[in-house]
Amino acid sequence: MTHVASADGFTAMFAAKQDQDWSGGDQATSVSAGGHVYWLFGDSMLSVGETAAGAYPAGTVMVSNRILRQHGGDQLVNPVTAGDAVPDPATRDHQTQERYWPQAGFVANDRMYVLAQRVRNNPDGQGFTFAGVEMFRYRMAADGVLTLEAVLATPSTGVTGRRGVPATVQWAGDAIVRDGYVYVYGYTEADGNAFVLHYTYVARVPVDQVELPSAWRFYAASTGQWVSKVSAWDTDPANQHDAILPTQVSSVRVIGGRIVLAHKPWNGFGSTVFAEVSTSPVGPWTQHPLFESPAGVWHGREYVTYCPQLHPEQHLPSGKTLVSVAWNGKALADTMADADLYKPRFVEVVLP
Repeated sequence: MTHVASADGFTAMFAAKQDQDWSGGDQATSVSAGGHVYWLFGDSMLSVGETAAGAYPAGTVMVSNRILRQHGGDQLVNPVTAGDAVPDPATRDHQTQERYWPQAGFVANDRMYVLAQRVRNNPDGQGFTFAGVEMFRYRMAADGVLTLEAVLATPSTGVTGRRGVPATVQWAGDAIVRDGYVYVYGYTEADGNAFVLHYTYVARVPVDQVELPSAWRFYAASTGQWVSKVSAWDTDPANQHDAILPTQVSSVRVIGGRIVLAHKPWNGFGSTVFAEVSTSPVGPWTQHPLFESPAGVWHGREYVTYCPQLHPEQHLPSGKTLVSVAWNGKALADTMADADLYKPRFVEVVLP
C-alpha cells in the first residue's frame, strides 16, 4: 500500500473520504498509539458521496465526533468496535444538543486517552458554551481496533467556561507525556475583549495517576509555581497573569526534544499560523510564524480556517513537519453546498 508522501497527498486523502464513516469535519488531531495513527474530529458529516453539483446529498447527517485510523498508509477506516467514538452525554436533548468534541489524545499505561470538550448549544440559538471536559480511556488491539473502557472525570468536569474567570479553564487543548508526567494544556477567555482573546494554561499529573483529578497540579506563570487548585491563580479577568500565552493553543507536540505549540491568534480567526518553541512544557516561548491561512472564498463559498495541528509522526520525504488547518464554511449553507469544503488542508513547514 502506498504511503502518503506530501501535504498535498494528505489533503487529497481526506478529500476522497466520502462515506458513512466520515465525510468531513474539523479538529484533525493525530495520535500515534500502539503502532497506529488515529485522527480525532469534532462535528463530522456522514454521507454517501456527493451530488453532481458537488454538494452533500440528501440523507447526509452531522454527528458529534468521529475517530479514524490511518490504515495501510493511505486509507482511513473506523477503528471503533461499537457505537459512537465518544458517546454523547446522557444529558443531551433536542435544545442543548450537548455533545463531546474530542480534542487531545495521548498514550499512557498501555491505553489511549482522549480529552473531550463537552459543548452545549446556547438557549438563544446563538453559539455554544464550553461545559467541562471528560477523559475517555480506550483499549487498543493489535489490529488497531479501539474499545472504550471508561469515561473519567478531569478537573474541568462540571465546570462551565466563563469569560474572564481563569478558574473555569477547560482542560482539552492538547496533552503530551514528558519526564513521567502528562502535561495538559487548557484554555479560557479574557473579559470584555472585542476579539474574544483566549489564554492558554498548563496542568500536569504523574502518568500513573492520570485518572485521579486530585493528583493534577496547575502552573502559575506569575510565580513559576505549581499549585493544587486553579482557585489559587491570579484572578485578573483581562490579563490572566498565570497563563503561559495570550492565545488558544490548539496543538502541542514534542519534536526534536523541544516542546512545540501551534495556534492561530484571536480565537483561531487570525491569518497567520504560529509556532511557539521551548525546551520546557511551561516555556518561556519563542514565537515563529509558520504560514498564512486566512479566511476567504473557495469555489464561490465563504470559509474560515482555524485549529492548526502538528503531525510529526508523519515522516515526509521532504524532511519537513506536516501541519493541518481546519476549513469550514462561514455559514452551514456554504458547508452543505460543497462536500469538499469541510475538510482539513495540509502544509509542510520547516520548524525553527
